Amino acid sequence: MKRVLIPLILFISALIVLGQSEFVVSGLITLKEKGVENVKVKVIKYSDENSEESLSTQFVEMLTTSNSVGRFHFSLQPGKYRITCDYTSPVAVPEELFVSGPEEFELKDKSIEDLNFKIVNSIGYIEANRGMLEDIQESIPAVNYKWGKIPVFSEEECKLKAAGFLDTLKDEEGKDVLNGAILGIPLKIYDLSGNIVFYQFPIANLDTRIGYIGVHSVGIRPEESNFFNYPSISLKELNDRIIEFKNKNFLMDNLIPGISSKLAKKLHVDQGELMFKKFLSLGPDAFSFYIVFSRFPDDEEIIVDMNDLSILSSEKTPEEIRDESEARYTLKYILDIKGDS
Repeated sequence: MKRVLIPLILFISALIVLGQSEFVVSGLITLKEKGVENVKVKVIKYSDENSEESLSTQFVEMLTTSNSVGRFHFSLQPGKYRITCDYTSPVAVPEELFVSGPEEFELKDKSIEDLNFKIVNSIGYIEANRGMLEDIQESIPAVNYKWGKIPVFSEEECKLKAAGFLDTLKDEEGKDVLNGAILGIPLKIYDLSGNIVFYQFPIANLDTRIGYIGVHSVGIRPEESNFFNYPSISLKELNDRIIEFKNKNFLMDNLIPGISSKLAKKLHVDQGELMFKKFLSLGPDAFSFYIVFSRFPDDEEIIVDMNDLSILSSEKTPEEIRDESEARYTLKYILDIKGDS
């Protein structure tokens, strides 16, 4: 009996091996057209939807690194794969770098030798992925930036986001100062083209402003920022100090007089020559807020960083400021879309 079973087992094993043929998948990673070594490359095999096996048994992940000339390769069985590259510069670089290239591939009955990637700066990454901006339907409200359209959300939609965040804060233990709090009329912050890109909603309780919640309105969805505040006191303490809070304004417009005064001293002009025009948000984060003043009598626009009072308009041209701002919003939109896919 054993003499019969052994050839049969060998025959079955041969069939299994033949059914699991492997092919070479390779590519090149470059930076400014030169190969880059030690870049981590990972492939993950998509599960076979027709298989009765569980997802965990089908999950396949393989990792390699590029060699001294930037090349990498895998030996893989046929199937659909996701591929990612992880690059960290070995030296300090003046700008953030990204890896641009194919994100998935299907291996059938022959090798693949052209899965090439480029390490690029933010503008290069936007250019490589700008086709994603063409998928936005005409009926969807959007801002028109240099590289394409990005959705922009209404005040009502942003208020719903802020209200959800306020509910979350109310649920936190020991935050009863927010019990009964509501959102008021927001302060609007613009981009250089006049689009509203940020809303600062005041938090009101006992008919008094006690804080604020900020919401970004440009992107794949309204997004509350880490730009929010409210007092660390109880509702009873608020009631006892209500007169004190009645005289406070927690929104950014409360800062206008102080910034105007400091700017006037910095420019060696009379404060009366500076007229507030609007607030700007030049990026999708909490550190991109600016104030625009016009200077009498020639109406020169002065753009001031609210964080350090540096004068951006004296350092860069309006075109440079616009391009950098729109690049930051566009890059975040592309990265968020990829992260959700």
